Amino acid sequence: ALFGGAIPGVGGIISGYKEHGIKGALVGGASGAAIGLGVAALLGPLGIVGLPFALILGVASTFGGQAITRLIFGKKNKQEGQIEATREKILESVPGIINNLRTEKFIENWLSETCEDTYNSIADEIDKELESNIRGLEDTITQITVDIETNAANKEILIRNLDDYAEEIKVLLEDISPVQKKLTEGLNA
Repeated sequence: ALFGGAIPGVGGIISGYKEHGIKGALVGGASGAAIGLGVAALLGPLGIVGLPFALILGVASTFGGQAITRLIFGKKNKQEGQIEATREKILESVPGIINNLRTEKFIENWLSETCEDTYNSIADEIDKELESNIRGLEDTITQITVDIETNAANKEILIRNLDDYAEEIKVLLEDISPVQKKLTEGLNA
């Protein structure tokens, strides 16, 4: 802030803003500029120039702007006092808030709802998975039943066909039997 004070008013703006925000910056800047110009007017006839001039001007502008800002708005401690008062109010109200949470059983209700929602969600997922597996098993059993019935029907058809073939062979054998007798007699004679 001191180096910014080489330009009259800059140090006052910075110190005023640190203590009281925008309003402090305005008052500190204006008063710092006025004090800086006054100091420059005093130092000029004395022949002080260069770095010592800038340092003296910066210190006067910064501390002068800060002093007038504090004179108008008071010290920064007011804000600290307000912060401390707010902190005390908060600390005083915390036990009441905790008691309210206990009596309303907010945490217990929240935990209960969360657990119940989680359980229901997991149960729904398990139900969906089981239903899917059961449907798959039912489809497989249905296909096996269809295959067994188809095989039974094919077996019945095959047995009927074989019975028909056996009957035809029997008829053929009966038809061939007289011819076979004659051939056997003819070969034996």
